[in-house]
Amino acid sequence: MKDFGRVKFQKLLYLVEHVCQLNLRSNYIRQTAGPYDGILLKRVETMLQQYHFYDISQQHTDNKAVQYIPLSSAEELDDLFRKNFPTECDMIDTFLFKFHKATMEQCEIVATLYAVWNNRIIRQQEITDELLKADFLAWDPHKYKYRDRVMKALIWMRKENIIPVGWGDIVE
Repeated sequence: MKDFGRVKFQKLLYLVEHVCQLNLRSNYIRQTAGPYDGILLKRVETMLQQYHFYDISQQHTDNKAVQYIPLSSAEELDDLFRKNFPTECDMIDTFLFKFHKATMEQCEIVATLYAVWNNRIIRQQEITDELLKADFLAWDPHKYKYRDRVMKALIWMRKENIIPVGWGDIVE
């Protein structure tokens, strides 16, 4: 997967949990890059390192990006995944395949759009593309740099059937 690091992983984890309606005992909050659950992320990263599936390292550059580097036992992760999610694994694989060429920014945009859309459904608020874009831009000042990509992302989400149904908690 292209540029696979912590931000992209967290956004895909959020999307998988909500689109596939898996209860991972998460508690997502707003963070600059979109929905974030630090406790869930730490739990998963600890497991990935404990079983030597991935080396998780922070780059020594200005952006301090965290990368996931597969280790030799990473191949066993698929078996473990299928054992723990036997009925959901095909649905999750199919969903993740939609993002196999996605950048971290694309995952951030889609996860944030999904969250603001899902929040509106849960709150029983009006939903229009303009309101979703406004909510997206109001999420964090950092989102303004994506202002010209929001509508294209909404079209893609609908085409790929990544449409919230109001499952889960409000992300605040």
